Amino acid sequence: MQELCEKLYVSQRTLRYAFQECLGMSPMTYLKTQRLKQVRRQLKAPDQNQTTVTDIAIQYGFWHMGQFAQDYRKMFGERPSETLRYYQRNVERGGSIQNHALTV
Repeated sequence: MQELCEKLYVSQRTLRYAFQECLGMSPMTYLKTQRLKQVRRQLKAPDQNQTTVTDIAIQYGFWHMGQFAQDYRKMFGERPSETLRYYQRNVERGGSIQNHALTV
């Protein structure tokens, strides 16, 4: 966050206020939300048949798997392993994945 403030020539307080006003969340919450969305995209990618949830989570900077899984489920309504399993099964069957209810 400090590096971002330096590049934007603003204080941390100013940056926090701007994020809160424009997005309704703190900069750190915003970044975590974006990282969770990136993980979900990777879990949904059909070419990820051999990848594990842990591999993808670590790739996006999540180190505490219990907290990661809790945050993921709160945001998307399912466990990360469920997302991966769903898309792996559909790719194996050659099916369509567009009807999955939880998309991002």
